Amino acid sequence: MEEEGRLGPKVELRKSWSVVMTDELYCLLPSELRLSFDNEKAIFNDWEIFKDDPQYQKLYKAHKVAKKELFDYTYKNRESCIKKLETKGNSSEQKEKQFKK
Repeated sequence: MEEEGRLGPKVELRKSWSVVMTDELYCLLPSELRLSFDNEKAIFNDWEIFKDDPQYQKLYKAHKVAKKELFDYTYKNRESCIKKLETKGNSSEQKEKQFKK
């Protein structure tokens, strides 16, 4: 019998990790290890590049505000969305039970 998780059966939440390191440290990793990564990405420090650009500063501040608002929205509404998913799962199970009767 399948175990039923918080979101119902067959829902598998995948965990991923993000590691930040310098180029020098990355190059010290064995190539076999680097080949096993699902994803790798070089990230540039745009703030250092564009910190004196007024247009960048304006857009950067707007981005920070929008990012905070999005985080707050998802944080506040996550539980209710999960409950809706659980309710959908329960109603389909109830329909199956009724159908079998």
